[in-house]
Amino acid sequence: MSNRSIASTGSAAKRPGSYEFSAAHISAASVGADLDPVIGIDHFHMRAPVFPPHPHAGFSAVTYLFEDGEGEFVNRDSLGHQLLAKPGAVIWTLAGSGIIHEEFPKERGKLSHGLQVFVKLAASEETQSPRLLFVDGPDVPVFEREGVRVRVIAGEAGEVRGKIEPPGGITFLEVRLDPGAEFEQALPPDRNALVYVIEGSVAVGNEGRRLNTPLPTTSMLCICALQQKARASC
Repeated sequence: MSNRSIASTGSAAKRPGSYEFSAAHISAASVGADLDPVIGIDHFHMRAPVFPPHPHAGFSAVTYLFEDGEGEFVNRDSLGHQLLAKPGAVIWTLAGSGIIHEEFPKERGKLSHGLQVFVKLAASEETQSPRLLFVDGPDVPVFEREGVRVRVIAGEAGEVRGKIEPPGGITFLEVRLDPGAEFEQALPPDRNALVYVIEGSVAVGNEGRRLNTPLPTTSMLCICALQQKARASC
């Protein structure tokens, strides 16, 4: 197998916000490249209810909560779900023919930190009945070796499989690397690889190009060309 090369990089665009809610947005325009099947990503910090119940249809809305959150996160929808998600949870809403939902921290003032990732559905799935996939934070499988910790939200890493199988065979990993550590992930040659750097500095791809996030409010995105294996090292 050969490592992938970086096709394009870009930075998240920070949106106007407040103490209760702030977000940075990533889309194809951020990097000048197709993110398929990802439509966009919102990297959010939320401390209070901000958005009223709102509809989604024709795609998946994936909420992934980082483990540094300060309390539980509420998700309720028109299917009757009323979830209390702990930090580290994933809530994968396949909106299909249409769903109304809302999400917010259970306790006002307590930080919920995460990503909302909007993912395309195949044409045959866009009109199917909506459904929800959920794994609470403490239940997300983890692959660990020296200097490497990988939370396996979907797909597989190091023979550890995620507990949900979203359409399209998507692999979704949160990877933490100690200084000097390396991580490689084998991927089908016809799949895009998207690397979103939350904090710190990491060398990515065949060239070992370093992406930096010098400030807590910044983040970086890279799209890897279609070869066979994604690689990152600190």
